[in-house]
Amino acid sequence: MTSSELRWIGGYLVRYPLMFYGTIVLSVIEILLFASPTLFISKIIQLMIEGAPSSEVTRWIVYMIVIVVVQAIAFYTVATLNEIHAHRVTTDMTADLFTTLQRRPLYYHDGMRIGEVMSRATGDTRTINIGLSPAVRFLIQVATLFSTSLGLFLYINVKLSLPLLLSFPVYGYLVVKYAGKLAPESSAIRRSFGELSALTHEAFLGISEVKSYVFEDRMVAEFSRKSEEHASHVRKFGILSAMYPPQLLMAFTLGTTAVLGIFLIIAGELSLPEFVIFIGLITTLQFMGRRIQWITTMLMRMLASAARLQEVLDDETQPLAYGNTTFEEVRQDIEFTDVYYRYSESRQWAIENISVRIEAGETVAIVGGPGSGKSTFIKLLLRLYDPQEGRITIDGIDIKEYSKASLRSRMASIEQEIFLFSDTIRENVAFGKSDATDDEIRRVARLAKADEFIRSFPQDYDTVIGERGVTLSGGQKQRIAIARALLMNPAVLIMDDASSALDSETEYQIQQAISRLIRTRTSIIITHRLSIISEADKVIVFEGGRIVATGKHSEILRSSPHYRRLFESLYELPPMEVRE
Repeated sequence: MTSSELRWIGGYLVRYPLMFYGTIVLSVIEILLFASPTLFISKIIQLMIEGAPSSEVTRWIVYMIVIVVVQAIAFYTVATLNEIHAHRVTTDMTADLFTTLQRRPLYYHDGMRIGEVMSRATGDTRTINIGLSPAVRFLIQVATLFSTSLGLFLYINVKLSLPLLLSFPVYGYLVVKYAGKLAPESSAIRRSFGELSALTHEAFLGISEVKSYVFEDRMVAEFSRKSEEHASHVRKFGILSAMYPPQLLMAFTLGTTAVLGIFLIIAGELSLPEFVIFIGLITTLQFMGRRIQWITTMLMRMLASAARLQEVLDDETQPLAYGNTTFEEVRQDIEFTDVYYRYSESRQWAIENISVRIEAGETVAIVGGPGSGKSTFIKLLLRLYDPQEGRITIDGIDIKEYSKASLRSRMASIEQEIFLFSDTIRENVAFGKSDATDDEIRRVARLAKADEFIRSFPQDYDTVIGERGVTLSGGQKQRIAIARALLMNPAVLIMDDASSALDSETEYQIQQAISRLIRTRTSIIITHRLSIISEADKVIVFEGGRIVATGKHSEILRSSPHYRRLFESLYELPPMEVRE
């Protein structure tokens, strides 16, 4: 951790200059008012020693009471202002984190754990919030009180100021050393908490798999290990926090100052009212000195959290750049030319040397074994990734030249793993077209054979699904996803085995219903169902990241051994054509 975290936090603080500078000024005023009763008590004692009229003494007592009341008002005002400011700053940080992550390319998210991201968005911003309010405010007040007290001591009696003058540099050095010991453990606490959050999220997100594979005990053991690791860092941080050498120096310095003051009174070099001022300020300094320990620990935790947020926000991974060309439909073709892509430098090519042409209006079936490159091919077409080599064009224009809005709005993808939001069915269907009318939503739901089961729910299309509502079957989820894609009326429809969770009768009905729609647009379907493949205009066969065959189903079934292997255990196939 370096001063960059302080500058980074400072950049957020000055977004609200009135609150920022107002907090500083009011913090200074509030601590001066907090310490001022000592001066009034000194004055009252002096008046009593001098035999001043009781009315004069009473007047100063009233002054002191007024100051105390004003100090209470100032405390409430600055505490409220500081808290509002801190919440606005951390809200901005969270919003910037969310916005940044939303705009990062998909390959960046492939390496992120959701639980870790949530830890940064909630836990780290909360730690920063506490650091800003009240830790930073207390730091301002401590600095103000120490400097003011030292100046006042020097003004009243230079000799009495010597212990403080000699100890302050040493005290500052010890605080810095103390903070340096806390910094690594602060970072370790936030890191281990992030790992624990990630494990917790994954455990419940994959609870079905955990139970299916009788993995509960292993998961509990892993959680216990991560939890103990986090607790170990917390304990070590607590032990280091308790060992606070500067407090011993502070106590020794203040005790020495008090004893020295007594000797100066006896020597006639210090008056009793002046000694009262010294004792009052020393007591206040001792109280604030204890606060420095808490302030230091909170600031170290705040800086550790700031470093974790800054790590994400300052990451140099750039979002995909888009052009200004508007994509409306495929008029000629989609073409991959010598395309290569891999998910990281340490991994092999997911697809390599891919060159294929898809004519406008064609229905293309993509087949291949697991890990053959089918899904990567689709993600490149959707421009969720950019190839490391080669180019992808639509009507001869590189897809990088199309605008993001037009490319996304004119391509619809139905994934094999369906994700639906915890919202109403209506909102889930209209996710890609927020201004859709009820008639449009119901029409596509009927096409996707979803309308009937939706209307069986008491709240119809306003039924909430997901974590807070109704749980849908796999087939019901896929039908809603199909309706969502159809609502966009895409120029390119992509289906990644989207009917895999449907029973054969429902699948047949959906195919009949959307066959006309498929024929009016370019459609790309990842599937192994012969009923779909046999009707496709073209079949593209993937194997090991390469295209090993293209053509009509009936043609490549006789000519491609790779293609035949996908079906020979399930169907009786025609004889292989041997070409000499």
